[in-house]
Amino acid sequence: MSLQFIFDRNLSPLLPRVADFLHASLSTTEDVRRLMEQEQFLHSLWSGGPLPSVLDASMMRHVLDIGCGAGTWLQSMASFYPSLYLSGIDRDEAAIEAARVLNAFNSRVRLQVRNLACGEIGNYVVAGYDLVHVRFMAGEMTPRQYATLLREAVCSCRPGGQVMVCELELPLSDSNALTHLMRLWQLVLEHEKRAFTSQIPNQLGIVPWVQQTLRSANCHPVHEEMFYAQCAYGGEGYLHFCRSLEQMMQRLRPLLLRSGSISMAELEGLECEVRREVASPKFYGLCPVHVLIWQRGPVQVH
Repeated sequence: MSLQFIFDRNLSPLLPRVADFLHASLSTTEDVRRLMEQEQFLHSLWSGGPLPSVLDASMMRHVLDIGCGAGTWLQSMASFYPSLYLSGIDRDEAAIEAARVLNAFNSRVRLQVRNLACGEIGNYVVAGYDLVHVRFMAGEMTPRQYATLLREAVCSCRPGGQVMVCELELPLSDSNALTHLMRLWQLVLEHEKRAFTSQIPNQLGIVPWVQQTLRSANCHPVHEEMFYAQCAYGGEGYLHFCRSLEQMMQRLRPLLLRSGSISMAELEGLECEVRREVASPKFYGLCPVHVLIWQRGPVQVH
């Protein structure tokens, strides 16, 4: 399906390429290029590279990317650190195929399709990785599935190896409609017992949940940091925010309608208002990006 914003012609004109940017298909070179632009934008939040400066890649040899998607992070890692052996797994065959094309000339990158939510990771990897990278999985899985994935990520590390988790929190903006939509999402997740926490208003609460899960998996924190991705109209992150927002609304629609918390007509009206407010030249938004780096403890013998 092609994802696209619907803009009112009476609104101020948007930046060039915004409408085009909102099409998504991993089967096209253009979409992979957009994902690479998004990768570069994320890098700009910290050190300018694929790893925060606190991580020393010279101490690493084997790195695993769980949920690697189209392989843009792996491609960047191979470019910055050509001596590393890199592995990527994802449940999406189309994404892995795109990753293979993108990394075709990187002989140290290997890729496999695996079901990330059903405990298949351990059947593929050996517990010898220096770094395991997990990014933006909270919106794709239930807490139970994500907990399984994180435990397997830890088990994929060598003792003393590190897990790097990168997650987004709910966006902060001056759009009342977007704030209302995010609150509806929280309420539905709480009702279906799929929320990471119900005790933090206007947040998914993903960070304390990840911390608790990693601690229970025999890990301890090394470094944690939060960055704010600027998503204001006309800013560098605006295009990325628009595309992610539209994809998120598409995924939320069946969830909200199934819950009975809002009618189709009401939801369509709310979505239209979100688009209208985000398209305003006065729109201002921030996306909190959390990076958690935890280290696996020694193997416990029972």
